Amino acid sequence: MSSHLLLYILKRILVMVPTLFVIVLVCFLVLNFAPGKPGKAGEAAQAAGSEEARAQYRIFKETFNYDKPVLFNTYFWVERDEVLGLMETSISPSADPKDKIEAQNQLEDYGEYIVPHLIEIASQVDDFELKRLAFYQLSINGQKRNLFLGRESDVPAAIKAEQREIGRHNQQVSKWTLPEKATAEEQARLLATWREWFDTNQERFNWSSGERFSRFFTDTRFYKYMSNVIVGDLGFTIKKEPVLPEILKRVKYSFTLSMLSIFLVYLLSIPIGIFSAMRQRTAADQVMTVVLFILYSLPTFFVGTLIVQYIPNGEPLFTSGFETSVVANPNLTTGARLWDMVLHLILPVFCLTYGGLAALSRYARSGLLDVIRADYIRTARAKGLPEGIVVFKHALRNGMIPILTILGTLLPVLFGGSIVIEYIFEIDGIGRYLLQAIQLRDYTVIMGILLISAVMTLCGLLISDISYALVDPRITFD
Repeated sequence: MSSHLLLYILKRILVMVPTLFVIVLVCFLVLNFAPGKPGKAGEAAQAAGSEEARAQYRIFKETFNYDKPVLFNTYFWVERDEVLGLMETSISPSADPKDKIEAQNQLEDYGEYIVPHLIEIASQVDDFELKRLAFYQLSINGQKRNLFLGRESDVPAAIKAEQREIGRHNQQVSKWTLPEKATAEEQARLLATWREWFDTNQERFNWSSGERFSRFFTDTRFYKYMSNVIVGDLGFTIKKEPVLPEILKRVKYSFTLSMLSIFLVYLLSIPIGIFSAMRQRTAADQVMTVVLFILYSLPTFFVGTLIVQYIPNGEPLFTSGFETSVVANPNLTTGARLWDMVLHLILPVFCLTYGGLAALSRYARSGLLDVIRADYIRTARAKGLPEGIVVFKHALRNGMIPILTILGTLLPVLFGGSIVIEYIFEIDGIGRYLLQAIQLRDYTVIMGILLISAVMTLCGLLISDISYALVDPRITFD
């Protein structure tokens, strides 16, 4: 590999960095400002007054960092009167229900930053409902944040003990609330309990100037999202499953389908394109053109649906899933299972291939036609070289540049698969997973898949540029 090529690759990688940053930024903006924001159903449940639903919604917000400020953390400077105003709004009978929910959510989102104000309000106000709400809010905002919010089986062993301690603390704090009819003695006793707890945990609420400056930037949604993406953490699904492992375990299905399809498309389209170019305007070329355009005009969803509808399931080809369930056939040998997988793949691969075959063969034909009219091709023929050498040695490499341009965009296809084909044939690949995420409004999964696809696209374009120099000696990286 030449030094010029290495320098070119380095420059392209450096250009990718700001490009990827913009892509990640767009993903972040969609996740946080998409219409019908995630968790809207949780807000509706809050309106219905379900305490369990409100608790689940709080966990949802904490899981996805929706309880944090977006870009800069200004929660340090929230005034006591603002907290009191939100509390009054949340219990006011005359307030609009939407305003009440928004006020309650804001109080919860302030988290530990308003705990000193809540202690003060609980000590000073005489209104029983406000005092009761202050204690209730303390039982929520006084809780410590969970260290890991995924599945229990995925919690690292190193933090399990600390997580259990946090759970015990939060469970205890959540019980320190006032009943609907509490005596003055009960109110005083509960206030004393909270003051003792506050004194014991005073270090949590005494932030130094350095801590305030740090948290101003780091305790935000943007910082959490960017720092997680850098280490490959794409967050959690709405089912609290880590996004990246869920995506990766489906890649093998999409990759197998796409790889077979792309291999067949290139294997067939290049010879067809050469054949059509060498027999331009002949009857064979015209027939080939008509057949390919008919194939290109048939929508994949239409052909796939017809196949599933009119080919009986399992007779003679399987049309559902990637392979027969092991539960249904537990005694399949390795060879039998491989053959079973081939039967499942034939029809999906056919549906993925025929449209690309029609388009790519036209690109190969037009690229070769442009080259064989060049002066150096006429010179090669004038020297008496056989037509096969003229075409395959001199014309073909330069005529393949349009094909290589398309090849650079196929890397994300290998990753992403096909939504339509995977849905029709019930293949649990990336495409079907993306469709399910769209239906469930699982924004984290959607943005995770699109983010990886964007990275694949940038890598594919780089590979495409490098391949130009391999097929065309005129292209250098000097």
